[in-house]
Amino acid sequence: LFSWMRVARIVRAETLSLKEREFVLASEGLGAGKFWIITKHYIKNVFSSVLVASTNSIASAILTESSLSYLGFGITIPNASWGGMLDGAQKYIMTHPSLAVYAGACILITVLCFNVLGNSIRQSYDPKARR
Repeated sequence: LFSWMRVARIVRAETLSLKEREFVLASEGLGAGKFWIITKHYIKNVFSSVLVASTNSIASAILTESSLSYLGFGITIPNASWGGMLDGAQKYIMTHPSLAVYAGACILITVLCFNVLGNSIRQSYDPKARR
């Protein structure tokens, strides 16, 4: 519910930074309209930052859900959750430690994949990286 504020701060900071750049000032000086400047300059340059922040927010949501489920405040037992699996594996940690290792490894791999995905999206869509 409250994770949109981080993305909004990033968009605001990027937009304020772009507002003072030479190519935006040149477009305004040449008489380009506000809609054209927004679509051609602002959205194009802010898009990669928003995608990276979104993928990081997804990874953060996965970690939050699994930790809440592990503590007993998240998804209940009939439904599957990696945090619930870790909580259930805690009883058998001495006899079957692989139960906890598999659930923890799945969380780790998923979060790392979302971070790598965000980084690769940033590299492919960032106009500054194309130089």
